[in-house]
Amino acid sequence: MNYFKLPLDEKTIGRILYFIFFLVLLYFLCFFSRSEITRLISLIPDDSSYFFEIAENAAGGNGLSCDGIHITNGFQPLWLYILIPIFLIYSGPPEIILRIILILQVSLLFLSSLIIYSTHSDFFSRKIAFFNGIIFIIIVFVPALNGMESALLIFMLTALLAYSWKRRVFTANIPRREIIFGLLLGLLMLTRLDAVFIGVSISVFCVARSFKDAGNRSQHIRRLILIITGASLIVLPYLIYNHIAFGSLVPISGALKSSFPHSTLSCYGFLKMGKKYWLFTLYAIIYFISYLLKHARKSPLQSNQDYFHLAMSVLAFSVILHALFTILFLKWAIFNWHFIYYAFFAALALNSLIAFLSSKFQTKKYSLLLGLLFLSGTLIAVNKNYNRFHASIDRNWQVASYEAAIWARHNTDKNAIFAMKDSGHFGFFSERKVINLDGIVNNSSYQETIKNKQLNLYLKENGVKYLVQHAFWNNEAVNSGRYGSYTEKYYSHKYDIESDGIILDRTNEVYRSKPYHDGPYRTVFIIWTFFPHLAENGMFD
Repeated sequence: MNYFKLPLDEKTIGRILYFIFFLVLLYFLCFFSRSEITRLISLIPDDSSYFFEIAENAAGGNGLSCDGIHITNGFQPLWLYILIPIFLIYSGPPEIILRIILILQVSLLFLSSLIIYSTHSDFFSRKIAFFNGIIFIIIVFVPALNGMESALLIFMLTALLAYSWKRRVFTANIPRREIIFGLLLGLLMLTRLDAVFIGVSISVFCVARSFKDAGNRSQHIRRLILIITGASLIVLPYLIYNHIAFGSLVPISGALKSSFPHSTLSCYGFLKMGKKYWLFTLYAIIYFISYLLKHARKSPLQSNQDYFHLAMSVLAFSVILHALFTILFLKWAIFNWHFIYYAFFAALALNSLIAFLSSKFQTKKYSLLLGLLFLSGTLIAVNKNYNRFHASIDRNWQVASYEAAIWARHNTDKNAIFAMKDSGHFGFFSERKVINLDGIVNNSSYQETIKNKQLNLYLKENGVKYLVQHAFWNNEAVNSGRYGSYTEKYYSHKYDIESDGIILDRTNEVYRSKPYHDGPYRTVFIIWTFFPHLAENGMFD
């Protein structure tokens, strides 16, 4: 097969790509080490600090708790387990810890880049792998630097793919390797729980092979059993803990976001995926159908590229399953990092498209045209990513949350208890106990509190002294400060019901930020001294 005719030999191309990987590593090490802390906070979602808080509390002996009061399982397990040792080793300012965690993510993605390039050089020429490396940096590496579990997810996906290929898991018939593959799959699912769709896809592949290759059916079934056994050794302890401690296998975050097994009958999941990830899903559908039509009837795994097409098809099928689940069952709190492995699939599977185009258009004219198109796309993407990391932070609510947290750190008692929804950054950087009021890192008993309209009593019994709210959309009276009292209610996404009202008086404000923008809305960040409004009979206004 002929590829793009770069005027360089394979070895030189490999060195150039390694040099590019190293430059990217060096750039982000410097960026995360030296940039102003507000810029870093503006780049990472509020949810990332939930992990940091829980890890800090766990390291400090307060259990798996975001507020240091109530235990929770609203997190992706493996990423949290990796963060805990950081807090055991280093107990310095949260700003320094954030830099350490982001540098850890850069390191994981750098290693992933090297492994991906090495593995793909087995499937394609180094020239094709070079293009893949650039694409990987743009659509996977940079977006995964978000403080969430994304970088670890990419690393585990990379390890799973590389191990299965290098150790010939699906052709060598060595039980030990199949068990290890299962262990890696289990770690992947603990990295992000909806990676279970990758496990389902692998299982479907093994079953399909057992039917297609009837003569070796027992061998394929045995392999599937060993893979499931390995994965279960990792995942089952976590599920058993969930059931014992919380009465449910599903973490509270998943229970609040999903309507499974009942469809949401809404377009929320469809709309929140965004154009880019819908494009990746469409490519996954095309890739999977193309594989069924062109490769499924062939004897599997006869060559390196047979394995590559099969692996990408299995991953494509998992993307399709995940997208369907998102559309049918997810109803709340969907964000772009939930779909990062769609980008991983697209980055790798585009190798097939690049190889196809290079084989069809071998003339110098077409090679030059395709090269210019690739270069143009690369420059546009690099510029877009650069602007993301260097954009103005004036319109960023995460920064407003951080500034309020610094105020709380310096102006309130260290034992003071706060309550807030979207409380990640505020809780972590204030170094105060902050009860989460949207419930995602709280527990199921909090959902009962909302259902029974006992939130005022709940906050009183938990010793809450301050209540915090970061956004008042379309409420000019509060935003301008020209109000007497304001009533805030909190929503249970488990029961689809609002809490009793929390009444907040203008005279009880202790902190008001300068106006800022939360998306398209101009608003302010407010902290009130909290006084519960209880009726005489124990019920609430």
